[in-house]
Amino acid sequence: MLNKLLKYEFKSTARIFCPIYGLLLAFALLSHLSVSGLMEMQESFLNTLSVIAIMGSVVVIISTRGIPGVVIVQRFFKNLTGDEGYLMHTLPVSSHQLITAKLISSVVWEITSALMVMLSVFLLFMRPEVLRQIPQFLGDVGQILAAAVGEVGLLRVVGIVLSAIVFMLLSAATATLLIFASISIGHIISTHRVMGSFAAYIGLMMVMQAVTALLGGSGIALGEACFDGVPILAPQAAGMVLGILWVSILLQACFAGALYFITQYVLSHRLNLE
Repeated sequence: MLNKLLKYEFKSTARIFCPIYGLLLAFALLSHLSVSGLMEMQESFLNTLSVIAIMGSVVVIISTRGIPGVVIVQRFFKNLTGDEGYLMHTLPVSSHQLITAKLISSVVWEITSALMVMLSVFLLFMRPEVLRQIPQFLGDVGQILAAAVGEVGLLRVVGIVLSAIVFMLLSAATATLLIFASISIGHIISTHRVMGSFAAYIGLMMVMQAVTALLGGSGIALGEACFDGVPILAPQAAGMVLGILWVSILLQACFAGALYFITQYVLSHRLNLE
């Protein structure tokens, strides 16, 4: 049943995101063509066109990064705690499946939006001289990675890269679950649910920041105490980076688990669609 929920989520949200991505790429390509033409022919029409295209690209890029959050709030609020909640909660699925489906689709669209923005920026600045520098850039990156492998070992480099990817994915999931939990807490309040959700979001964010600051400060103090006056070599530095990433992953996992539990508990035991 989770597969059907995911199919429904992606089909519904694709109607929103696909036109936006198309508009984003169209503006980026138009900006590239107009700027290229402007550099060859100083004409007022090309000047005006390039300004309009670039301004449009900036607006669409900003919208593309902001719209996923708006869609996450709107769909969770409407589908699970709003008018459509009566239908969604009568389906033969658990609250875990409902939350998981929305979480997966939200994280996928957030990542896709970030990649599309990067692609549009590349199209915007794509010129022959830039393309000719790509092989050199990739070669420099390869040399840096080779030097890093030589200094600290292949396993540490791979571990750092994979840990960074896991951390970014968990951070995206935690940010989404923070929205879910805030809306769920605000739903408990019979009146002023929007204000309650907003207050819950601020409160949960402050708690998470306080815990992160406390653990981060303790970690820094412990590191200074352990390595005071001791020269840190590349392998030790890589180990420290890997350790910091692992602690950060564990912290994000704890945050995500707590926020998921809050959301699931409210939807399962405190749901009130009146």
